[in-house]
Amino acid sequence: MFLQEKKHLFYVPIIFLISILVNQFYGHIGVSPDSFAVFNGGFNILNNKLPFKDYWTLHGPLLDLIQSIFFKLFGISWFSYTLHASIFNLIISVATYLTLLKFKLKPFYSFFYTILLSILFFPTVGTPNPDHHSLTFALLGLFSFVLAIKTKKEVYWFAIPFFLILGFFSKQTPVSYVAILITFFTTYYFILNFKKKNIFLIFYSVIASSFLILFFIIILFKINNIDFDDFYNQYIVFASSVGSGRLNAEFLFPVEFNRYVLRFKLLHLSQIILIVVLIKNLHSNKN
Repeated sequence: MFLQEKKHLFYVPIIFLISILVNQFYGHIGVSPDSFAVFNGGFNILNNKLPFKDYWTLHGPLLDLIQSIFFKLFGISWFSYTLHASIFNLIISVATYLTLLKFKLKPFYSFFYTILLSILFFPTVGTPNPDHHSLTFALLGLFSFVLAIKTKKEVYWFAIPFFLILGFFSKQTPVSYVAILITFFTTYYFILNFKKKNIFLIFYSVIASSFLILFFIIILFKINNIDFDDFYNQYIVFASSVGSGRLNAEFLFPVEFNRYVLRFKLLHLSQIILIVVLIKNLHSNKN
């Protein structure tokens, strides 16, 4: 046990350094048109302008709020901007490491996979990004779900809505897709493990968490006189119209092997090991 603790004391600082430093490095290499959206939003809030009310925003207001805090603490600079992304890279890395340990994966493998994630997650953009923030909270919600199933602890059920709602206020997708998956598998889990007491406790945890965070958001809207119609029209209606083109026939068709498979061959190849392990586990354990 002591040896294992020593390993954690060795691994966690390395995860901390790599998660921060690698993202800081890539965040200072260059910029893209999307790189400045959250920068401007954080600057607006710092100057007492509010999203939806004083300026139009399509990405989640949570990013602007967090960025304004970083600007307040570390000054208005590109360093404090990339540090925002680096901290989130650290959060998802540490959460991944702890989750893998919960599943009894050896500390070295947990450390190794976490390092790979810390290099590939936020450093691909280097700066605060709505998609990456939404995915961060989506993964935290997913981690909470699998740990709730594994540990049977209500605290993880309580955490799921908290992360998913924060993810939604970072960007509507991909967290919405993960929320649908979690809802589906939660229903499936309840059907297989039907116990009135457990269902009541879990249902109470989920409702309590959802109510608390939504109540807090409503209070923020009321205090700052943000009209719900402005939020709905900007963040729901208009944002939905922007992505509607991805559902039309021109985007989905033609269904070709080259278009759907060869074009993303590296992504598909990276999944082969996972698929082999999954099939092997399903064959050896019918449950």
